Amino acid sequence: MKPAVAISAIVIAVLATVVIEETRIKKLQDEITGLRALPPRVPDKAPPLVVEPAEGEDPVEPAIEPEVEPTAPPPVPGLRTVPENYPAPEEDRIREIALSPYSHLHYALNLTNRERAYFEDLMASRRLEKQQLAGQWIDALPEDRLSIGQSMEDIDSMTQDRIRTFLGNEDDFETYVAYDLMQPERELLSQIAPVMDQPVETAEGVTEPGVVLELEKELKLIEAMHRARKAAGGIDWNSLQGMKAMAEPDALERFKEEWTKTGEILATEIGTFLDETEARRFLAAREQVMATQVETLETAIEAVQ
Repeated sequence: MKPAVAISAIVIAVLATVVIEETRIKKLQDEITGLRALPPRVPDKAPPLVVEPAEGEDPVEPAIEPEVEPTAPPPVPGLRTVPENYPAPEEDRIREIALSPYSHLHYALNLTNRERAYFEDLMASRRLEKQQLAGQWIDALPEDRLSIGQSMEDIDSMTQDRIRTFLGNEDDFETYVAYDLMQPERELLSQIAPVMDQPVETAEGVTEPGVVLELEKELKLIEAMHRARKAAGGIDWNSLQGMKAMAEPDALERFKEEWTKTGEILATEIGTFLDETEARRFLAAREQVMATQVETLETAIEAVQ
């Protein structure tokens, strides 16, 4: 039986929910509110061309423009599939949801408060069930871990089905899937950003102010981090795949190698959308965060092995 503290550490490390800072969520919401306030652009319709007939000719009738097939309107908020008896969230719950790691997705999908609460409940249910199974997986014998791992995969599949039914729109479902795949990078950036925000003293004794990225740059950075991890052959260590990797004798060396390769790829890409100072501070903050990542992973490896 593994020590309870070790089990707690691995569950938190492997299946953690990182709360994004309220100020950064506020920045996101303000920008989205501003975009929603913009009036829809209506293209100007040119008047019909009138050709004056030459002397002695019959008048020329203006050409009749063909009717354009109307495109399907975007999903209307409030028409998602939520159980009829699901209650509207209270103000405290709405504020809590605003700090969710999925908050940006809520707005991208144009969900109502009630829909956002229901979506978060689906995510919370998945997280809780997988945390419980993770604890069982840690204590299980190697031959019993296979079935527990399959149960965790079944929970993921069941949650996917529930989300697809809830959204009722395949395009929105694909948006969710793409967003969910980048959750490891989103959580990692939520740890890196506060380090970037802090002032630093240079070798020359000059104090540089903290760096706060604009929302657009944060989103591009998350995508770049995801691409870099995939290109480096890295895995999501906050997953069942990561737990299996932790059971291998070279787990820590593998993590460090993936981290280094990912950083090298990022260093060549982020300069396309971050300025020199932002890129330098991001890479430096990333290396500071690595120390914490390694310390947590060492505790997790000890629990798993």
